[in-house]
Amino acid sequence: MQAATTASTTNRAKRLERTTIETNRFYRSHLRQASGRGSWLFETRAGEVVFHCKDTYAAARKAAIAWGTEQGLDVLYTCP
Repeated sequence: MQAATTASTTNRAKRLERTTIETNRFYRSHLRQASGRGSWLFETRAGEVVFHCKDTYAAARKAAIAWGTEQGLDVLYTCP
């Protein structure tokens, strides 16, 4: 006899790891860590810009993590 699959079991199975944000490209370009208020862009490994946020870096990073996790991306890079 098979057990019925519940919605919570299905959601647990589909759960993804949280997207990470890498800043090494930004640091190599500007020789400083990303911070402050501005227009922040995030790109994939291939260099395709996929997310934009005009706010503080902390808020943009938080929004990019949420968006990337929803899209199933494992890493996003802060654009230089």
